[in-house]
Amino acid sequence: MGSCYSKDCTSTRSESTLKNQGEKKVRPTKEDATADANISRAAHETIPFPKNGIKLSYLLNEFIDECGGREALEGLTTTDVCNQFVMPATKDYELSYCDMILEKAKSKRKLKRVVKTATVFISHAWKYKFLNVLDALEDHFKDEPDKIVWFDLVSNNQHKGPELPYEWWATTFKDAIEQLGHTVMVMAPWNDPIPYKRAWCIFEAYCTSVTGATFEIAMSNNEHKAFIEECMSGPTDVINKMLSIVNAEKSEAWNPSDKERIHSVIRNEVGFAEINSMVFEQLRDWVLVVALKELERVEIDTKDKADLMYLVGTLFKDQGRHDEAEPLYKECLANREEIQGQDHPDTLESIHNLAYLYTNQRKFDVAESLYMECLAKQKTILGSDHPSTLHSMNNLAELYHSQGKYDEAEPLYKECIAKRETILGPDHPQTSISMNNLVELYKSQGKYDETESLMKQCLVKREMILGSDHPDTLTSMNELAGFYFSQGKYGEAVHLLKQCLAKCESSLGLQHPHSITLRRNLEFLQSSFRSMS
Repeated sequence: MGSCYSKDCTSTRSESTLKNQGEKKVRPTKEDATADANISRAAHETIPFPKNGIKLSYLLNEFIDECGGREALEGLTTTDVCNQFVMPATKDYELSYCDMILEKAKSKRKLKRVVKTATVFISHAWKYKFLNVLDALEDHFKDEPDKIVWFDLVSNNQHKGPELPYEWWATTFKDAIEQLGHTVMVMAPWNDPIPYKRAWCIFEAYCTSVTGATFEIAMSNNEHKAFIEECMSGPTDVINKMLSIVNAEKSEAWNPSDKERIHSVIRNEVGFAEINSMVFEQLRDWVLVVALKELERVEIDTKDKADLMYLVGTLFKDQGRHDEAEPLYKECLANREEIQGQDHPDTLESIHNLAYLYTNQRKFDVAESLYMECLAKQKTILGSDHPSTLHSMNNLAELYHSQGKYDEAEPLYKECIAKRETILGPDHPQTSISMNNLVELYKSQGKYDETESLMKQCLVKREMILGSDHPDTLTSMNELAGFYFSQGKYGEAVHLLKQCLAKCESSLGLQHPHSITLRRNLEFLQSSFRSMS
């Protein structure tokens, strides 16, 4: 959002802020409060949203030329471009850049076609390098170079910035997002996205979600390639890393009053957990759309196509959409066997992934057969201590455990833990996973003292290594809560499960299978607690 509505850029705003900090504070009277309310209502009712946008092709060409070419803009942020170029250019008019063009167009007809009512809202952080933003938009709209974009730098008046009330943001701004119907967020770098740390960008994403507008993410061509390549090597870890950055309550704004107004809207309308959930869902859906487009682009059977099938299948699997993941995993396996050979590590990975999916679908017999085949080949080809071999060993133990074959599961778990502690280290996430699995086995065997000790140890390690909101950490919290309940420690169980549910809904979404399961667990636990009381 732009500085006309007090975003992060204008020098006039910072000067007035500095002056206000030096003034003596006076307690407001009742009359002052009434006047403020009237001003807020008047602003809400009379200040319209500036609807003018500009042709993207104009920004990419004529605007850059007006600023002195790409060389003059190299290294400058959007804030820098506002202060060094846009504000001086529009100073005599005291209008937005778009409105200035319309004013000039009264004598130059050609200019009039450059500015029209915008059809897409551009969300971006003003800390970004300006040329990187334009490059991302150019790549995103390569098939629509003349798209009329609402770009705050040029759509907003950078000379006049009214302090707009809560009602304006909750209605006028949100209505404008709905009318535009299309939001594109510029993201860079993909592995540390600034927009998800900025209150403005999160609020814009929220308005897009609640109004049902289309949401897309724009990246430069290089960022896009790097993102897809990283996803193909481990999509679950990549997505979890991106999601861990999003926390609406910790989002910042250059102007503290902006942050407070935005946070006020969020608190009053949905709450921070719900807005986090909305943003997570947008991000996950976008990643899936991008991956599907990449898959459609590859027409012949190649290694890249097999890797993309693995990526899309894993994205479906992580959303609990197992039936949609299965055919992709099967085709990926068939392609890898044909292209890379039956004993290639990638082929063995596909066998393992399909076995894991079948386990989630409770197709235990076919899953066990695949795990046994995979583990035998991995021991021969990769070695008994290879991380992939240990991964299959751990998951085969999980399968035995889920079938009640405790005697087969326990030695595999213990062997896996011992080797992972030696090879990966006692604090490695994979070591923690094996420990947590042994905890579950001990519970099933009735070894309760060993269970509680190992569960606490596992939870502490996961919080330290992965963070308190990571899915694996939440799994440990849920399981410890369940154990407390089974041991009659009802207060501890309810308290821990409430924490776990809040974090899960925030990080994974309200409708994720894990969130649904946790809600059911909490309802059952509370109902049982009440009946016992």
